[in-house]
Amino acid sequence: MFNDNMRQNLTYVVCFLLIILTSLNAQGQLQDKRINLPGGSLTGLKIVTAIKTQTGLRFNYAEVLDQKLAAVVKTESSQVTVKEALELIRSSCGLSYEIDNEYITLSQPTPKSPNAQAGQEQGSGIIKGRIVEFETSQPLPGASLFIVELKRGIQSDDNGYYRLTNVPAGKYTLQVSFISFTTEKLQVTVSSGKETTYDIKLQGSNALNEVVVTGVGKTRAPVAHTTEKQLLEEIKTSQSIVSGISSQQISRSADRNAAEVVRKIAGVTVRDDKFVVIRGLNERYNLTYLNDNTAPSTELYSRAFSLDLIPTRIIDKIMVYKSPAPDLLADMTGGAVKIYTKDARSVRHFDLEIQTGHRDGTTFNSNFLTYQGSGTDFLGFDNGVRKLPATVPHYGDFTKARINQSSYASSFSDILQYGQKTALPNLQLTANYYDSFKLGKRSVSMLSSLSYKNENQHLDFDRQQGNITYQRDELVPSILDRKFTENQSVNNAQLSLLQNFTLRLRDSSTVHFKNFLLQQGQSATILRQGTRNLMLNNGEWKYFRWWDLGLSFEQNRAENKDVVLSYTQRFLYSGNLGGSHHFSKGKQQLNWNAGYTYSKQSIPDQRVIRFRRNDLQSQYDEYGYNADPELNWTAATRNNQEWDMSVSSLYDFMWVISSLSFLRLRIASY
Repeated sequence: MFNDNMRQNLTYVVCFLLIILTSLNAQGQLQDKRINLPGGSLTGLKIVTAIKTQTGLRFNYAEVLDQKLAAVVKTESSQVTVKEALELIRSSCGLSYEIDNEYITLSQPTPKSPNAQAGQEQGSGIIKGRIVEFETSQPLPGASLFIVELKRGIQSDDNGYYRLTNVPAGKYTLQVSFISFTTEKLQVTVSSGKETTYDIKLQGSNALNEVVVTGVGKTRAPVAHTTEKQLLEEIKTSQSIVSGISSQQISRSADRNAAEVVRKIAGVTVRDDKFVVIRGLNERYNLTYLNDNTAPSTELYSRAFSLDLIPTRIIDKIMVYKSPAPDLLADMTGGAVKIYTKDARSVRHFDLEIQTGHRDGTTFNSNFLTYQGSGTDFLGFDNGVRKLPATVPHYGDFTKARINQSSYASSFSDILQYGQKTALPNLQLTANYYDSFKLGKRSVSMLSSLSYKNENQHLDFDRQQGNITYQRDELVPSILDRKFTENQSVNNAQLSLLQNFTLRLRDSSTVHFKNFLLQQGQSATILRQGTRNLMLNNGEWKYFRWWDLGLSFEQNRAENKDVVLSYTQRFLYSGNLGGSHHFSKGKQQLNWNAGYTYSKQSIPDQRVIRFRRNDLQSQYDEYGYNADPELNWTAATRNNQEWDMSVSSLYDFMWVISSLSFLRLRIASY
């Protein structure tokens, strides 16, 4: 029985060995079989076709390897064996092969980790994360990820997630790309046995010269400027205490001007919706810069810059310095706000943005006060309707007009009455156009931005003036001197233009010329009504007459009504010429900057009409008994010019050129 089992087992072993030897012999015969190579230009694909047709062998390989197989194969032989033909493919196309019976599998050889020879940790890890659009954080399905050193890639899933497994431990360059988006490259580190997460935000690219849309709608992402990552890197390398906000963050908000943006920065508040307060210190202790030039004061009686003049869509970034720095003026105690406008880009792009908003108590308010102005008020300037008549002596002219009073008064505008209308929603429109052109052999990129804003605001106030006499006895109750109600309606129209140019001298050297112009007109209508001599009666302040209390009626005037029709216009220009240069392969950097700013504020016309009603009159009148009418015609103008020149890098010094200009120099070595 035992011998029979032994014979049976030996038979199985012999049969198995015969099968292996037979397959090896057949495989060796296939590899030794000779084939004829096609004539002409020989490629890997032609060799594969020749092997399949002449031997019957079958090939397995990914379609992406067709590019590898398209490589030219050089050989002097016209007839080779199958093994020799596969070796030609391996050496010329960079592919490895494996023969399994009648199947030949072609693949790319798996490279060793570039960090292995450096003695770094071995093993493998996992890279995972999500790819989204930077502006909306929407996922990007089908985005391509590629590890440059390993020549290995993958695509993100429908939700933008990706996962790369069995990645050798070490440091690699991860390249991420998606159609119509800028390709990003970042350095990643893979640790053995660990999962590392890298979430990636791609920005819209404008490299396409033409986009053809058929049947569906399509939008293009805006031109990318300062990103969150770039801003954080700048803050990290700063030697001062700095906070900031980037164009990428601003584009996600509905903020309309720089004042609304800067209040989101830690340690910063805004007063009256336009003046910056840093570390609790008001605007007189702070400085504002436009493109590294000190901004002029926009107010008549204080050193303050109105941040609501700068629309958000032209802002590249805002930096807030909360500690002294060598490149900042020393006459600040609270801090400094640096506003940078967007740079020109070498792309052709046009975008249009329309923003509207609703303000409680104002929008669609049918009691919005207004008066007849000029035909160009909606553009932010007066066309001359409000200018002083020629009969009025100008500033510095002490001569008297030799005309009678009636002629003198008739030369002024006779519009003294206000009206009412329904306030429309606030509107802001911005158009940006990017382009580039050749100036000789150099490339010049430009950015033109036109912005228009029209806003309404209605406010109601209750004011008390004078002393309160509290109740002394039953005869004399609590008495209040004056009580006013005030209705303010303000229309603000603003037109601004940004025109920037950038000249690229070489890859690491640029010169820029930036211009910003702004024209703003503000029309205000104020209705102020007040009552004098009030008595507290059943919890309410009511008008009383002195003789009702059996007292003297020395004061018999009781009610006042003032109407103010005012118009203020501003003009602002900021010009900036600067450059950035790199030397010694980037180790030396020179930045220089020169600027000119001009600010003008004028009040071409302000009309104040005062009415009073006394106990003997039943209605408001201007020239009634015991009335005190007054017409105030005022015109105020202020011009402010400032020159600013600076050159920046690591060693700092400053000297004064004149009372309105200075030079700054900074030289850096890395």
